[in-house]
Amino acid sequence: MARSAMKRAQDADPNLQRCLIENCSAHMAVQLRHVYDREEAAISSRMESLEWSWGLIQGSLNLDTSRNIFFVGESLYEMYKRRRWSLVPEEQVVRQFFYEGGRRPRKRRDFPKLQSQTFKYKFLPIRNMEDICITRQSEDNSVTIHEYPFPDFPTITSHVHPSFVLLHLASALCCIDREQYNAVVKEYPWLDKIDELCTSWLSRLPDNADRNPTFWPSHQAQSPSTSQPTSDDDISRTPPHRIPVLTEHPSDQNIENGRLNSPPSSTRALPRVIQKYPNFGQKRELAEPVKDPRPKKRRRLLTSTDLTRHDEHHEPEILEWRENHVSGWVNDYPAKPSAKAEPLLRRSTRVKRKPKRLY
Repeated sequence: MARSAMKRAQDADPNLQRCLIENCSAHMAVQLRHVYDREEAAISSRMESLEWSWGLIQGSLNLDTSRNIFFVGESLYEMYKRRRWSLVPEEQVVRQFFYEGGRRPRKRRDFPKLQSQTFKYKFLPIRNMEDICITRQSEDNSVTIHEYPFPDFPTITSHVHPSFVLLHLASALCCIDREQYNAVVKEYPWLDKIDELCTSWLSRLPDNADRNPTFWPSHQAQSPSTSQPTSDDDISRTPPHRIPVLTEHPSDQNIENGRLNSPPSSTRALPRVIQKYPNFGQKRELAEPVKDPRPKKRRRLLTSTDLTRHDEHHEPEILEWRENHVSGWVNDYPAKPSAKAEPLLRRSTRVKRKPKRLY
C-alpha cells in the first residue's frame, strides 16, 4: 500500500485512526487493512465487471482508495478475512442500490452516487464467533465487554463506502448454511436480495461494452489497466487507475498435468531440479529429474498386533511347514565318517640338561 493511500485514509477516518471495532488506540496493534480484498485487483474480468456496474470508466477502479481502507486490530482482521464477521449498512443505504420496490438492482446508468462522507454500520457475527468476546473502549476510557451474539454492540461510524462493504458481506453470507442465512435475513430484512445484488455487479460485461463511450472513451488508446499508471503525487485524491499487478491470478490455463501453479502471494520455493554431472573434464549439463520408482501410495507399516493375528490365523500351516522342513534338513544332512581313536601324545615335562664341559 502506498504512503499516499495511507495518508488519505488517515485524513478521512472519523475515528482518529482508532480500531473500528474495539475503539482502542493506534498503539494497540491497529493496522490499515482493506474492506474488499486488494488481491482481487489481479482478476481483470472481475474489476471490469465492477467498473461497468458502478458507472466507472474502464480501468479506473483503484482498490487503494480511502473508501476501501479502514483501521482495525490485527486479530479482528484475521477473523474478518476468514468471513467470521462483517459490517451491515443501514437499510436506507442498501435500498438505494435497487429500483423502487427493491426487486431489481440498478443498472449502470442509474447507479446511485452516494455523497455522504461517513456511513453507519452494525457489527454482524457470521460464523464461529460463539467463544469470542470483544472489548470496546468508550470515550471516557471505560471498557465494555461484549459477548456473542453481541446484541448491545453500538452502531459504528466509518468513512468506508457501502459498495465495498456489501461485496465482503455477500461473500461472507455464502459461507453459512441456509438456516443461519435465514436468521440473518430475519434480523436484517433488507439483506434478502444482497446475493442477487452482488451477482449482478460481478456479472459478465455486455457485448457492446467496448462501444460505450462512457465506459471506453474514444480517445482511450489502450486500457489503463495495461498501460503504465500515472504517478501518485496528489495525496489528497486517489489516482483513477487500477493497482499495478505483476502477475495474474491462476486460471484454468495455468493447470498443467494436474498441478496448479502457485499464486502470486505464495512464498513456496520451486521444486529442486536434480543435476547429474558427467565424468571429470566434460561439460556439465542438466539431466532430467530422477523419477522415484516407488509407488506414490504410502503403505502402512505392520505392527506387532498385525503379526500376531497373522500367526494365529496361519498357525496350522506354519507348524506343518516347520515339521516338513526340519525333517528334511535332518535327512539330507550327510553323516560324518567315523575316525579311529588315536592315543593322545603327552608332552614331556622333563628338563633336558646340557652336558658338562671339561676344561
